[in-house]
Parts: sequence; structure tokens; C-alpha cells
Amino acid sequence: MGSVYLIRHGQASFGKADYDALSEKGHQQSRLLGEHLRARITPTRLISGAMTRHKETYTGFLNGYSDCTRDTSIQESSTPLPELEIDAGFNEFDHVEVMVRHRPEWADQRVMAQDLAKSKVPRKVFQHEFETAIARWACGDFDGEYQESWPQFQARVIASLNQVLSTAERSQDILIFTSGGPIALICAHVLQMTPNASFAMNNVIANASISRLVFSSDPESTRKTSLSYFNSFSHLDGTIPSMLTYR
Repeated sequence: MGSVYLIRHGQASFGKADYDALSEKGHQQSRLLGEHLRARITPTRLISGAMTRHKETYTGFLNGYSDCTRDTSIQESSTPLPELEIDAGFNEFDHVEVMVRHRPEWADQRVMAQDLAKSKVPRKVFQHEFETAIARWACGDFDGEYQESWPQFQARVIASLNQVLSTAERSQDILIFTSGGPIALICAHVLQMTPNASFAMNNVIANASISRLVFSSDPESTRKTSLSYFNSFSHLDGTIPSMLTYR
């Protein structure tokens, strides 16, 4: 059996000018991820989406993973990590465009900030608006308004997953640094759930969490893929200060 580990990026800079960059906590989460995985797996492939937050999460993982090799006994037995592969097929959908199609006035972030500031629970208000925007994007009635429609997003992500699986070798451990949208979609696909079921799954995926797929060593035409576990964040839960975040 081989494994594909789907890793959600660390906390991004929500509400900042450059959302795509990790926050300080996001960098810390990524480092903890590397420390956690060092004693558990030896990756044979490392793949990242092309977004800044994906690559920065990989860098944090690498720092944490490498730091654990300060022990001489571990250094002597450690295997060099493979070079990082970039696959934009694992990029997140354009959440800014999806939101702005629903709330055009929020193209100006100052207006959005002012509107949210009127509420005592701005994050809940934002989440409600975001879910409404996602429903609009996915309903199929407005596909022509988006640079990437919901069906196109599904096709892109699943094509990249299939490419990884088709070139995977027996007993490989493959790490993919990506986002909540692709992870939820892939897990729903493997479980043969409706694509729309991925929206509910996406809402609970923690930053720097791990979801694991296992694939059989059968020939490609008959290879089976299953979900081993979803949204594991034991390396973050219970840390002081808390490293567990969802946005």
C-alpha cells in the first residue's frame, strides 16, 4: 500500500492585504507539522500547489523536519528528502472572485471591513456570506461569470490527483501541500460522495492538518484508493498557546 498525505496550509493572513502569505502562527504550525512527521514517515515525493501559502507551509515543514535531525544517530540513518514538485492543479479556487460575485461592493476591502465591523461577531458574518457565495458559485446558474467555474475546479483538482496516482510507485509516501477546497473535494471524491458534500467537509479542516489516502499496489487500471483518516491535527491540539486554527 502507498499513501498520499493531503496537508492543508498553515494559517494564512486573514483580513490582511496579502492573504496568501502565512501568518506568524501559520509558520509555527508548519514547523510543528514537520517535527511531528519526522518520526513517522519518510516522504518519497513532495508536491505543492503553486500558491505562496502552500510553498511557505512546505518550507516550515522542511525546517521542522530537518531540525529533528540534530541528533547524530538520526542524521546517520536519515534519507535525503526529494525535491519539491510544483503542481498548480492543487491550487485553491479564487475565493476573492467567488465572494465579489456575490457581494460586488466587497471588491473594496475597506467596504468589507466596515460592513463586518458593524457586527459583534464579524467572523460569523463573514462565514455566512462566504457560504452563500460558495452556493452561488456551485449552483451552475452563473458559471459564465467566473474565471473558473465549480465544474472546472473539480476537474482540475481530480486530474492532478489522478496524475499523482498514475505515476505513484508501490509503498510510496507522498505529501501534497494544498488548501481546504482541494482536500475536501478529493476526500468527497474518494468516498463517492456528491461534490457538494465537500463544502461541509471544508468548513472543519484545520490549518496544517493531515488527511491520508491509501492506494493499492495493483496495476493502474485496477488501483483502489481509500480514505484512511481525515483532518488529523493531534500535533497542534493542546499546544500552549493554542496552534489550532481553521481560518
